[in-house]
Amino acid sequence: MSDLSEISNAIASMTGDVEKLQANFDRKFESLAEFAARITSLEQKAANPPLERGGMLGGFGGSAFDTFGERFTKGFDLEAFKRGGKLRVDVGSLWTKNTITTSDIATRQAAELAPVALVPTRVRELIRVLPGVGTSVDYSRLLLFTNNAAVVAEGALKPESGMTFEAKNAAFLTIAHWIRATRQALGDTAQLRNLVDTLLLYGLNLRVENFLLNDPTDGLNTLAPAVASPSGTAVDRIRVAIGQVESLGWRVSGIVLNAADWQQIEAAKDSTGAYLLPGAPQSAVAPSLWSKPVIASAMQPQGTALVGAFDVGATIFDREDASVLASDSDRDNFVTNQITLLAETRLALCVQVVGAFRTTALPVIPA
Repeated sequence: MSDLSEISNAIASMTGDVEKLQANFDRKFESLAEFAARITSLEQKAANPPLERGGMLGGFGGSAFDTFGERFTKGFDLEAFKRGGKLRVDVGSLWTKNTITTSDIATRQAAELAPVALVPTRVRELIRVLPGVGTSVDYSRLLLFTNNAAVVAEGALKPESGMTFEAKNAAFLTIAHWIRATRQALGDTAQLRNLVDTLLLYGLNLRVENFLLNDPTDGLNTLAPAVASPSGTAVDRIRVAIGQVESLGWRVSGIVLNAADWQQIEAAKDSTGAYLLPGAPQSAVAPSLWSKPVIASAMQPQGTALVGAFDVGATIFDREDASVLASDSDRDNFVTNQITLLAETRLALCVQVVGAFRTTALPVIPA
């Protein structure tokens, strides 16, 4: 009888434990349901962001659509500037990758100023970016990789592969320029915003892109081996360059062309007058050749194509993000009611694998 009583007590105890677990589970399930509802709400806000005062979009304050000039004017304390005569504003990375669709642009308020109509600089998007410290970066450049991996019989000596490296040092370089604006521009944030966007940061972008591509010591075009005796059309030559890189085991992640060379490729037609590129000219698909993204850059030398495994062959080290310094103490600014705006950034380029890149000469564009 005592055994039956013990069993009954045990069952009752287990029943209580199960009920507690069930209650705990119910509470957690309700929390998960509430969390899921919040996620759904956020997704809906992101998909249909409300217009905010001032014409900018964004369910989260519109910051995802801020241009660099807008970051500058938002961070610009006019009263502090009047008191001190100098102000530094960090506008963040020059290349924050915000994706704005045509629907985003279409729903902006009519009062919003038209976006600055400049060709974007995008070579940096292909390259890995890391933060930097100190005055320079020490790194190793791979010169040669001999792959002797092989099937090895039991008990046999395993083969040795070889790698040859070169010790390199890349100093952080400062790229900067300045302009002057009237003090009245401070009272017109839209004018100041366009001034920063158009004249300062875009110009800084161009010089950085030129450095990445054409620096006489470490520029990608400078270091990349050239395809010997290229022949055929521009598209054929680019395919040969891709093949040479990928035959070494490096996956090509991009192609850089001068805008004029890319125009020649895009506008090529067959004997019937139809465009050769799929979807041309009305296609809105991102430019590509041989399934590789194409970047048209004003800084790429005309007549030369650059292909490479940008994401593994090179690294940009950012020492200082772009910043804008404003001062009324430069020369005669105080008596002429002018302000000097200085934009600058510091970075270093490290090319770790020269063999991951190739340049090829393209056919001469007819005059």
